[in-house]
Amino acid sequence: MNISNNIRKLTQLFIILFLALSGGLVYWQVVVAQQVTANTHNVRHCLPDSAPFRGRILDRRGVVLAKSKLTNNGCGYQRFYYLNNYPSLAGLIGYYISPFFSSTGIEHEFNDTLNGGIGLTSLNNIVDHTLHRPPLGDDIYLTIDVRMQALLDKYFDQSPVPDNNLVFPTDRGSAIISDPHTGEILAMLSRPTFDPNCAVSCTLQRLKDLLGQRTNELRQLGYNLNGYDLNCQAPCSIDQFKVALQKQNYDTNCDVNGECYLIYLDKLNKDPEQPLLERPIQDTYVPGSTYKTVTLLAGLDSGKVSLNDLFYNDKDPNHAQAIGPVTLGQGNETETFGPVGNNLQPYTTKFPVTLNYGYTHSDNVIYAQTGVKEGADTWLDYNNRFYVGKQIPFDLPVIPSSVLPKNGHLGVNLLGENAFGQGIDSVSPLQMTMFDNGIANNGNLMRPSLILKIVDPNGTVVQSLNPQSLGTQISSTTASQMRDAMDGVVQCGSGRFGFSSAPQYDPELYHSQYGIIAKTGTGQVGGNKGAESWLFTQAPYQNPVLTIVAMKENGGEGALAIGPMVRHVYDDIFTNIMKISTVQPAPLDYCQTHELLQ
Repeated sequence: MNISNNIRKLTQLFIILFLALSGGLVYWQVVVAQQVTANTHNVRHCLPDSAPFRGRILDRRGVVLAKSKLTNNGCGYQRFYYLNNYPSLAGLIGYYISPFFSSTGIEHEFNDTLNGGIGLTSLNNIVDHTLHRPPLGDDIYLTIDVRMQALLDKYFDQSPVPDNNLVFPTDRGSAIISDPHTGEILAMLSRPTFDPNCAVSCTLQRLKDLLGQRTNELRQLGYNLNGYDLNCQAPCSIDQFKVALQKQNYDTNCDVNGECYLIYLDKLNKDPEQPLLERPIQDTYVPGSTYKTVTLLAGLDSGKVSLNDLFYNDKDPNHAQAIGPVTLGQGNETETFGPVGNNLQPYTTKFPVTLNYGYTHSDNVIYAQTGVKEGADTWLDYNNRFYVGKQIPFDLPVIPSSVLPKNGHLGVNLLGENAFGQGIDSVSPLQMTMFDNGIANNGNLMRPSLILKIVDPNGTVVQSLNPQSLGTQISSTTASQMRDAMDGVVQCGSGRFGFSSAPQYDPELYHSQYGIIAKTGTGQVGGNKGAESWLFTQAPYQNPVLTIVAMKENGGEGALAIGPMVRHVYDDIFTNIMKISTVQPAPLDYCQTHELLQ
């Protein structure tokens, strides 16, 4: 028997069989692939088992905010968002279309977790893939409480009627509600917002409605809509809308080919108000007088100032001045402050006043001198302690805040301006929350957090929040003094009184029964624009359980533009959600006893 000859014949047989198999595959997968795919008897046009079943995103109480569903044609999964009652969460949650498109927000930053690509879930998915089962992602529970989020949305929209003098029309802004003792972010608003469902899959009708509504909003706010407006005035039919799309070179068959979402995304990117920008963490602003808080805590904690330091109106060069003008610095770093911006005239008649009084009534002249007295090194040290100029440790990327010029030298003139919140101060709302939380938590700064827990498809918690201290940045004594000063603002100062020339406006903070304490801010930006409106708040007084930082871009006077919103949010949360006791009101003679009105 010739074994070699038999082996040769067997090898040739295998080669023939391989060529036949290869030819069959080429025929069915290439030559007649289109006919096979189009055949109505072929129920497997695609393999859904190859697409990951993406994990859900939920709030802290288990309310579903985002989840995946099998598409109508059975080919993979599509993301659905449930944000009708809290639309301002869209930027935080983000959107996810497919692996072939960019994503945003939580959907982007935790993509591997949601797709099951990391951890124990990843190992299980190797088995799933082998068995032709769809890979499963983990669920993410956020620290967000959608009940609080809904309140931010509700009251942000109930803005005071603008007069284009003290209060200006705006639909842009941010707000953050936080637990200062754990660092948990309980609600985070960014306006304007967008529809993440239309960013994933949109019909022509939905696209028309969204773009028409947005165009009207922008037109009412006075924007030049060149490049954005589709010029399809209401009532606008679908056929008219198609003509408008065609004029701007958009695909008028997007309903047929399923690509209307691409038009929506393009329009979002061209929107002059940048609705895709998650403002609380991705933008910075002039903080105005809220930043006097930073100057005061730095001076108190370093021992360089006290709340009882005196400021005069006698022009004596040996006395610190309350009204000005006062000249600070030397040479190229010389600057004169006041009398404009002293915020004390004409109602203050008794001098001297204290540093505490200057905080209550937001006096720029006093705080320019206070910052210079502390010195740049001390002032910058306390900024750095709260992560100014650094990346804030957070579950999403945060744009760093800045208080330094490009050359890194903070001269006396700039220090004076920065100390009362103007100059080159540029801070994010989350940055202000860091200061707010440190004061509310007796100086112990907690890492801000957004992820409460991660749960695998079997319901097992694979990661849970462990509150992390970033260190004690100020003493408990300093924190208590700061809360006292913030209480004075609401009881006796800029957080209580409106303007006699505009009696229709009331900050309303004083009317709450829950002891709101605050610092107001009105960041001047020039260019005939309304100031950046800020409120920096805690409640209840002396034992804060929540902080709220809120701002409106170009909204005008901080207390007037935002005060009612913040007051009603606190009242609803404490009455209907947390159900805490009301706070003993301050005695009627509080302001006189503490010499905060004179």
